[in-house]
Amino acid sequence: MFMERIAREDGGIIASDMGLQWRKTLDRSEVAQIADRARLSGAAADIPRDYMRAFVRADLIFEATDRSGNETYVAVEISYTADERDVIRATRHAEYLTRFTGTPAYAAIASVHTDNRIADIMTEGTPQSHDSAPETKVFWSRLPEMEPAN
Repeated sequence: MFMERIAREDGGIIASDMGLQWRKTLDRSEVAQIADRARLSGAAADIPRDYMRAFVRADLIFEATDRSGNETYVAVEISYTADERDVIRATRHAEYLTRFTGTPAYAAIASVHTDNRIADIMTEGTPQSHDSAPETKVFWSRLPEMEPAN
């Protein structure tokens, strides 16, 4: 919970690190509205119920604009040590955002550490929207290590 609170408070910093300008963090009711519209339109017809539930309960989703002023979304998974499951969830949520809204979306991880097995799919450099390349990198926002209490 501590990591999630820190990352949620740092949405603007994560956006800035990605070269984006943060606009607002979506609360769960706003994400639920996106999901409801997708269900009603049929855009989510082939998505399992538990995946949709996980999407609505995503760790962090925010709106941002890119350098050209284009609207975008960022789906962030938050962990102390990011692993393959975090990458899969962030990527899936970014794909859903683009599919449901027609707006480009980025997948990001906010963590203190990353599992070595995902190092080749993470980047701290220029982020890529999930549909920009078949081998899209997931943006990594490095969270600060907790300071020990005195």
